[in-house]
Amino acid sequence: MPASSANCFGRLFPHLFSYGLGHPEQSRSVQVSLQDCVKYYLNLSNRQFAQDESFPVIAFDIISRKRAMSHISLTCRLNPKEIEDLNEVSASELAEQLEHEAKKREMLKNGHTFTQHPKSKSGQRLLRRVQSVLGKTFATNEEKKIYQRKAWSIASKYHSCAMCITVTPNENGNGTVAFFAGEVNKVNLISVNEKDIPSNATRIQIAGKDPVACDLFFTNMLEILIGPMIGFDLTTKLPRKQGALFGVPWAFIDGIESQGKGTLHVHLIVFRAGFPKTSDEILHLMKTSREFQERIYSFFDSVAQSSAIESELKLSCPKCSEKGKLEPVKFNSIAYTRNMMSQNRPKTAKCRNCENCFGGD
Repeated sequence: MPASSANCFGRLFPHLFSYGLGHPEQSRSVQVSLQDCVKYYLNLSNRQFAQDESFPVIAFDIISRKRAMSHISLTCRLNPKEIEDLNEVSASELAEQLEHEAKKREMLKNGHTFTQHPKSKSGQRLLRRVQSVLGKTFATNEEKKIYQRKAWSIASKYHSCAMCITVTPNENGNGTVAFFAGEVNKVNLISVNEKDIPSNATRIQIAGKDPVACDLFFTNMLEILIGPMIGFDLTTKLPRKQGALFGVPWAFIDGIESQGKGTLHVHLIVFRAGFPKTSDEILHLMKTSREFQERIYSFFDSVAQSSAIESELKLSCPKCSEKGKLEPVKFNSIAYTRNMMSQNRPKTAKCRNCENCFGGD
């Protein structure tokens, strides 16, 4: 069924919209966009939309196509003469332009310059328009290129990043996901006890049938990271003047991707106020500024520490068998370098009796 047909959602999902009423395209006294309406349905507490096998995927595809079609419609209204000229492009001209683009990508991929101009200007304009439309379509390579250019512009403006962060929330089998999916019979998370949470196997099944609940959990974790920890206000899209856990941020770049098991994780690059802009400045300050050295070492110590829980410290020493003599030790410089296959792991514990040190090996 075409997405442009009247009452498309009502016809595709009669089990969700009884008597064809309540679907996103139905006329309302207060206009609601298709995207906001679908988002509202997916977050309903009864979970019938979120846990439907087809509704989230089809709704995502329809929204993406309508977004692209709106872009085409606006382009045609703004440039009617150009669109008419594109109708004259022949199949051979388009094939030549596609071959030209493929050759260009291959040359640039191998580090070579490409100066050859396309033979057909009209074929080039048509392909550019197609790429522009794909840039408005969710999850396409052209859309990724747009965000890559934005990321490069931010990196070019602020230069050296202050820190790189990777966060992997384990939403697969998480108790909070079960709560968001409506499988925990409590009003809020604070009132949830251990006995209220389903078994691990059940939680994994819940996460598998309700990806929207997993996304909600991931989004909440990301908002906590960006707001209270990094110090960036997502409402105003501006840094918080008072800063946060890692100081006052200038900007950040984030990239979200799925892992092999289907769960999401995020990579962030954070640019902090007052941080040197280039690696040369960092190296110069490390050599000349004692205060800068101490602040860098203090930051490293705050994010990378060696410790042992109390029960482990009461264990016997593997060498002298003396009990209660183990204590944690500080990381050495090897801990801050990439681990090689032949390299021993950093030592994390020391025996006060025999002076032997032990690590991950």
